[in-house]
Amino acid sequence: KGDSLTYKGSMWKLAWVYEENNQPDKAIMISQQLLEMYPNYALAIEPMIYAYAIKGEYEKATNWAKKLLEMPEQKPNGYFCLGYINAEQGRKTEAIRYYEKVLEIVPNNRNALNNLSHIYYDINRPYAIELKKRAARQGNKYSMNWLKENNIDW
Repeated sequence: KGDSLTYKGSMWKLAWVYEENNQPDKAIMISQQLLEMYPNYALAIEPMIYAYAIKGEYEKATNWAKKLLEMPEQKPNGYFCLGYINAEQGRKTEAIRYYEKVLEIVPNNRNALNNLSHIYYDINRPYAIELKKRAARQGNKYSMNWLKENNIDW
């Protein structure tokens, strides 16, 4: 009752906790269990994608990200995950392409703006800082903190 989560929501949160605490195998297991019970539960896919990326299993992560692309309402998340996977592998051009696809769909996606700023930092620092400012204005805490640490007004 009240603010308690459903079983599905609780298990989804648990998968993220495992992923964030560098326990990818547990995150994958929870996500897979959720998908067995709720085959169309797209939220269960994302922690699994990041868990596979932590393990360096980029092909599996990519395959799951592509499943998100098959769900119209999940396209931005699918492109974001593909951007992340490519960035993790050092494929900057591909990562940029996917993050920009996110921004085509959701122009002020704070996380895509933030991640793009990381990629552009060594390529085009002024543009990277502008991306950080945009992300901060949208509420991205990482960008806000970075701008504060570097004494940059936004």
